[in-house]
Amino acid sequence: MRGTHLKVARDMFLVQGIWTCYFLAIILAIHIIQTIITINLNGNLVDSGFFLSSHVSSRIYMLIIGIIAAIYFPPFYVGNGVTRKDSFRGILLGTLALAIALTLVTFCIGALESLLVKGLNLPISLEQGVLLDTDDLADIQKNILANIFLAFILPTAGEIGGMTVTVLIMSTVGKYLLYCAGYLIGASFCRFNPYLGVAITLITSLLVLVHSVFGGFPINDFLFGTGIITLNLSPALSFLGSVSIIAIILWAARMISRRTPFKV
Repeated sequence: MRGTHLKVARDMFLVQGIWTCYFLAIILAIHIIQTIITINLNGNLVDSGFFLSSHVSSRIYMLIIGIIAAIYFPPFYVGNGVTRKDSFRGILLGTLALAIALTLVTFCIGALESLLVKGLNLPISLEQGVLLDTDDLADIQKNILANIFLAFILPTAGEIGGMTVTVLIMSTVGKYLLYCAGYLIGASFCRFNPYLGVAITLITSLLVLVHSVFGGFPINDFLFGTGIITLNLSPALSFLGSVSIIAIILWAARMISRRTPFKV
């Protein structure tokens, strides 16, 4: 049926959108409580603001719902007469809209926060925080696994450079890539045995690391052991590199999911 994938996309956006509303409510409540407690204890607060601070939790959230989506939604749609191709296209198209919406909503909340801080003269200084501290850099230099772990949870420099259009685009790409990575991981465990699933998870993790490197994230020079390497690519090249990684992940997920047996 023509347009089926668009119907799936709409359904996925609505279903995952409800999840995301709960997620946003939780992290916003935590942000407000932390702010109140810090001001009461110290009398003032230096913070990066909600938009930038929400990046870490948003990346983890998108990774998790990507895994959930790969496990539960394809069998549901196939069982209701939707082709695997339309299911795959609809799920990922709807989630792209979700990633855009999540970025815009967190941006609007952050902008409102900035207006309230200035308008009410609150004892809060909104400043861009340090992406990686000395301990993080030491961990990256010593262990490639630590490098991969931090690449998963921390945004790239291009995603936290302020509230600009470029940052909004790169932030959306980062969230969507983590969702696609989660989808590939979930699909691999549905299709293969746990050992091969773990192997594909490791390969996916390396792809996420490559995406972060394109965005200026430091990487352990594990080949020669000379320290840390950081690429300084232009936003356009960083964007193209990240889109290429997404394309590779989606191609692999499609190849795996098209032959996955479903119990319907």
